[in-house]
Amino acid sequence: MTNYLELFKTRYCRENETIISLLKGPLKSYLLPFILDVGAGMGDIAFGAFPDIDAILIDTNNCMPSKISGKHKYQKLDFFHCNRNIFGTSVKTILFIHVLQYIDEDLSALRRKIKELDPVYILEVRNDNTGIFGEILNECIKIIPNANPELCVDYLPHGFELEAKVMFTSQITTESFVSLAEAIIRVLMDAESNPASTKIIENYLRDKLRYPELEFDQTIYVYKNRML
Repeated sequence: MTNYLELFKTRYCRENETIISLLKGPLKSYLLPFILDVGAGMGDIAFGAFPDIDAILIDTNNCMPSKISGKHKYQKLDFFHCNRNIFGTSVKTILFIHVLQYIDEDLSALRRKIKELDPVYILEVRNDNTGIFGEILNECIKIIPNANPELCVDYLPHGFELEAKVMFTSQITTESFVSLAEAIIRVLMDAESNPASTKIIENYLRDKLRYPELEFDQTIYVYKNRML
């Protein structure tokens, strides 16, 4: 999955470039050291957006970034195992960039961990699931067993309020409808693909789209801890 996710991020969808630009620009003031980048993956967002800010990059996969700033440290670590003793300092900003679907199974535990870390800001990047993209997502949920899409969930502890948000549009472009179906199933649905489900999704995409290209809206939400 790690290698396929890298393929998705580098060839099929260039959303990270937009996210980097927004974090370097209008959202820069919310990146307080040190930053905890949860599910940092390839580390390209951290390296591109805030190489000059102290940060810990964590991921549960073996995906050591190929480029890492001298200000950053990478750890293979589950978010729920994070604590101040491990880091030796306090977390000021937590980044959840397309990662909540992997850690939202127990929302009470998620709230407790965020409250324990007690950051000033949380920045969350999430798909809006609107328009044709939303229709396709809902169809996939019906068809794919154990689908785990990125959804809006109530995960914030008491005291966090929306401070700002920035909306943008991304696009997935693949060489065929089969590849687009695979990408949706494996990445957006976080599920295993099989010939039967892939064929059903492929046919559905052919009915909905002229080309194997899918635009979708995203939002970066900035939440501030009003209890501090």
